[in-house]
Amino acid sequence: LHFPQQEIIPQVKGTLRWNKLSNSSDPELAKGVSKFSSPQTEIRALIEGQMLHHKSIASEMGYSFGENTRILTTGGGSENKSILQVISDVFGAPVYVQKSSEAAVLGAAFRAKYVHYTSEKTGEEKESYFEYTSKFLPHHMQRICDPSPDSSDIYSVMQQRYLEMINVLE
Repeated sequence: LHFPQQEIIPQVKGTLRWNKLSNSSDPELAKGVSKFSSPQTEIRALIEGQMLHHKSIASEMGYSFGENTRILTTGGGSENKSILQVISDVFGAPVYVQKSSEAAVLGAAFRAKYVHYTSEKTGEEKESYFEYTSKFLPHHMQRICDPSPDSSDIYSVMQQRYLEMINVLE
């Protein structure tokens, strides 16, 4: 985990690298390692840690991840298939990229439109955000990745280790 500045959720700051031997039950092993064996491992661990962090926060806010979950990405990172595959694996969901410019503004407009839609559908069954917005721009979203078959087994364990690491950093 890499939090160079104070985080708000969770309230932690610092860097902690764990390998397969690290755990929170032994004070010495809880310290982790000073660096990973290669720059590639370091980069992947950084991305995995950030995605586990985002998934954990979303879960704490009440989001649930299941078969209908879709991840929409924008920005520079959305051009890197390796990063997108990690995102797909961590969240256990397909990843889509938006092919239009000004994606952040468009995304904000869709959020506002969806909130308006849900506020008017009080007591009625509502479409998911993905279903609702897909009607407006089906040709502007491209499915890039699907989760690897074993990703759920791997990342459910890693999510628990992430929580242990957060406790060590606190």
